[in-house]
Amino acid sequence: MIRPILPEDEPELRELVRRMPSEDVRMRFFQPIRELTHEMAARLTQLDYEREMAFILAEPNSVAGKSKIWGVVRCNADRIWRKPNTPFWLIAT
Repeated sequence: MIRPILPEDEPELRELVRRMPSEDVRMRFFQPIRELTHEMAARLTQLDYEREMAFILAEPNSVAGKSKIWGVVRCNADRIWRKPNTPFWLIAT
């Protein structure tokens, strides 16, 4: 099941990183880490929905914080001004 990530998913997100091969973790976070700290996991699960969104792939009929997470995808938007008073949104995944 695909659903938005929630703050309650923090423990399972930390578990997902523990299950990942060390090379995958290094490529994702640009540094070798063994596990996500509480602060890192909180930042990745407590989103500013005006600027970012994250979806997780979890077990069917899952409850936030109580189901295994199999993957995460993220979108971030930053406002860039090309001309005065002309908004432009950049989305990177």
